[in-house]
Amino acid sequence: MQLIFAGRSHCWSTFEAANRRFQRRKLLRQVVAGCNFIFAITNFFVTQDADREYQQGRAIAEVVLTAALETLEVFIWSSLRILANGQFPITICTISTVKLKSQTSSSLPLYRILYTEVWLSAFYQNYLHLPTVYGLQKTSPGRYCLIYPVNPGTKMPFTWVRDLGRLVLKIMEDPARFHAKTVSLVSEFISPMDQLGIWKKEVSVQAQFESLSKEAYEKRPIDVHGYDPKFALTMAENMTRVEVGALNG
Repeated sequence: MQLIFAGRSHCWSTFEAANRRFQRRKLLRQVVAGCNFIFAITNFFVTQDADREYQQGRAIAEVVLTAALETLEVFIWSSLRILANGQFPITICTISTVKLKSQTSSSLPLYRILYTEVWLSAFYQNYLHLPTVYGLQKTSPGRYCLIYPVNPGTKMPFTWVRDLGRLVLKIMEDPARFHAKTVSLVSEFISPMDQLGIWKKEVSVQAQFESLSKEAYEKRPIDVHGYDPKFALTMAENMTRVEVGALNG
């Protein structure tokens, strides 16, 4: 998990919480002491463990309400639109945030008041950071495919990291307006066929779309790219959520 915090001067600092140091409450207290604004965003590409991410989020919540109780104006937490019935049990950004929101709301009432949840969608930057998941795949000499576990006409929600930054700054301008509320970041909806058209127009790459089942999509990155099975399943669930409209609303 990544913890981003600031004072009224809007001087931001970042604390990477993907290691064991994160469990040290003393260090956390030093990090957040005197903060006015805190923004926590999932780092599941690194963590790959919903229970661990929940423990990190819980530690933040508990420490914040002691070390920054008198100064904190808003605690912003990123999440995804939640799909009911537990259809995607391993999707880290769903499990950890649902559990955190539920348990901290009941055990830490003040946290519930200062809390603002931001619903995200996939970032366009994912094409750069995870090209083997989001980008074109070379399946044979001279042949490129876009491979997703969705239908070719499925409209997939994407947004820019900078738009998330603008939203966070907007919340900081008037924190009380957003207390105990959920804000959904506006997304652009494009289909796999739209994406192929963009690649053809902008970089002259002629590619095809290949739709896989969730199971086949999960297996492919393990076989082709050597992905960790848990990470492959997480990505398969994340991408399949798009098909059923559960990623954003």
